[in-house]
Amino acid sequence: MDIKYFPEKNTIVLSGLIEEGDSEKAQKVFSEAKNGFEILLSSPGGALLEAIEIGKLVDKYQNLKRQMKRLFH
Repeated sequence: MDIKYFPEKNTIVLSGLIEEGDSEKAQKVFSEAKNGFEILLSSPGGALLEAIEIGKLVDKYQNLKRQMKRLFH
C-alpha cells in the first residue's frame, strides 16, 4: 500500500493492496501529520489483520481530532 501525506492539503492518501507492515507505515505517517488531517482510502483489500489495525489507527486519530475541536472551539 502506498501511504502519502500531502501537508499543503493536510491529507493522507492510502492506496493499493493492503500488505503486511502497512499498519506500521500508516502509524508513522499519521504521527508526523498535523492534527485534523483528512484520510482518503482507495484499496481493493488485502491483509485482513493489517486492515483492522489501520482502521483502529484511523479511529484513534479521528477521536483525537474531535477532542482537539472540543478543547479549542
